Amino acid sequence: MTPRGAVGLALGIASIVVASCGAALGADWAFEIRAADAPARLAADAVDDGALLNMIARSITDELKLRLPVVVPYAAYGSEQAFVEALIAQGRPAELARQLGRSSLALAVGRTRILARGDLLSSKSLAERAVVYAHELAHVAQGRFGVDEDHAPMWMWEGHSEWVGYRVAGLLGLKSYAEARREIRRSAWVTTQQAPLPPLSLLDTREGWRSARERGTTATAMYGQAFLAIDWLIERYGEDSLRNYLRSYSRSRPLTAADDPVPRNWRMAFPIAYDDFVLEFRRYLSVTP
Repeated sequence: MTPRGAVGLALGIASIVVASCGAALGADWAFEIRAADAPARLAADAVDDGALLNMIARSITDELKLRLPVVVPYAAYGSEQAFVEALIAQGRPAELARQLGRSSLALAVGRTRILARGDLLSSKSLAERAVVYAHELAHVAQGRFGVDEDHAPMWMWEGHSEWVGYRVAGLLGLKSYAEARREIRRSAWVTTQQAPLPPLSLLDTREGWRSARERGTTATAMYGQAFLAIDWLIERYGEDSLRNYLRSYSRSRPLTAADDPVPRNWRMAFPIAYDDFVLEFRRYLSVTP
């Protein structure tokens, strides 16, 4: 599979717009992700990532037991400008869209569709693209939980999606999950030797996440730490506990200004206090891997 073919940026399909993908206007490639259409294996001569996207969706629904819509529209853009314009068309403020355009490979928009930087993804390996796609489809699945991302801890929102990404890459035989975890664990430890990572308690909110980035913490360090925290939680307490926690942020449960949902919901799902977990995880990161 050629890099250009990997994201379907062939001249003959540059103007194709899938009818149901209104957000795909101006895209280099538009596709409808359907788990039901996933092939048994990837073809060596595939000219785009359609089969890969469908296989990822099937792994998420069948193996990880997360729910996705029957169809998830996907659109890949050939430049930062086109990607930013698509985000603005989807209602993102112009300045935020420009920031996302500079820093994102793909985004789940409105919890219903995925927009991607096809030009950047074309240089990534098959395994790397699979992790990105699965991460964004995980955000779509989180929306099916009824999760309110403005209330759920940001590190859990992103860490769970990273966990899904690496699990799916492992399930598809593209990269060992254990190997990916070892690499991320080692990278996190090396980072802590140079400067302390921001504590999970700071990364609860979007503001805290943004503050950490502005103070120089790399995206790799932040997403890696969030992934490791989710991996540790699942290893100790199981996937059901994590899902119950995420469901506790359902939009059907209105929050008052004085309500702090993190410790309240945490107590409902896990046998360890939230602050105790944050401290234990901090110690875990400080141990030489």
